[in-house]
Amino acid sequence: MASKIMRSENIQMDLNEIVDSLIRRFDGQDVRLSFQKQLKISDCTIILLVFERYYFRSNGIATLIIQLRQEGNARIADIIGSGGAAGLANCDYGANADFCNKAAGYLSDYGFQVVDE
Repeated sequence: MASKIMRSENIQMDLNEIVDSLIRRFDGQDVRLSFQKQLKISDCTIILLVFERYYFRSNGIATLIIQLRQEGNARIADIIGSGGAAGLANCDYGANADFCNKAAGYLSDYGFQVVDE
């Protein structure tokens, strides 16, 4: 499993615009959005995204979970890559880390910075 926590403040883009852009950027890469949910509680917006991708090199499906939160001017992204392993050795050959890093790279384009790995 691979994970990152990213944070950004004072981004001009709306959280939903960032989500739409993420979905578009993964489109065409054999990545499927399998779940999307948005929740608003007071001044906090939470969006949960679950993506899946088949990795030929590991003959398995990796899952990417992204939770985006907006609390005031702060935006926090929790990114978790898991799965992608198959066979007796249960080796993923870096598939879940690759998926996680790709999402982190996309979010860094919008001003997010890694605060924990």
